[in-house]
Amino acid sequence: MIPPHQTPIAIFDANLDSFYTSDEDGIIVGSRPKLVDGSPLKCPLVQPLSKYISTSDGIFEIQNLAKDGSELTVLPYVGPTASIEVVAPQKYAGQIILTSDVGLNVTISVHAEGERESATVIPGGYTILAASLFPPYLVDQQVAVMIISGPGMPALQVEAGEKQILSLSGPKSLEFQAALIAGNKVNIKPESVRFKGSLGETYNFGFDKLEVYLNVDGKSMCLGKMEYG
Repeated sequence: MIPPHQTPIAIFDANLDSFYTSDEDGIIVGSRPKLVDGSPLKCPLVQPLSKYISTSDGIFEIQNLAKDGSELTVLPYVGPTASIEVVAPQKYAGQIILTSDVGLNVTISVHAEGERESATVIPGGYTILAASLFPPYLVDQQVAVMIISGPGMPALQVEAGEKQILSLSGPKSLEFQAALIAGNKVNIKPESVRFKGSLGETYNFGFDKLEVYLNVDGKSMCLGKMEYG
């Protein structure tokens, strides 16, 4: 049991050098989210260590991390704060790591039962570093069905004293590079395929092929299954 008003923290040796260094390794802050059956997520995401960490007791500035991981020294952050809440597609559970321009990475959990979790943050611009979401019917937790990243995504601006809601829409558009080849055929470069959400986030999926449909004048035609990734 974790005593009230204490946040569980685990340090992760990301580069596997047997030492813990604040500029190269990671940290897990808080409890793991719950799936629809009530079980905790087996493989939580690890956020890169940053100057600040956000916990249920507030924001702290990392002062020192012992190389053997035996001690983490922090000081309470004194300054303006705000909050961010994440809304995922219905009944999905998982975690999202946000990175910022103010020295704070933060992990926010999304619970399958609809419980929303918010994180206290430092005002600034936040984008998606990584996220993994699992559907309610998932049996094997080793593969997330939706893996999300945010390259090219406009930053979510969070002002002091305000609460911002980050709504993950799921894939809304398909971007790709195509070229006409002999015989009026269209060649799509698999490496150029991107599934984008309404915020500009990018989605990848835990399966190998997708059915592709062509919609013209309200009529839909299946072009078959397309490999990507």
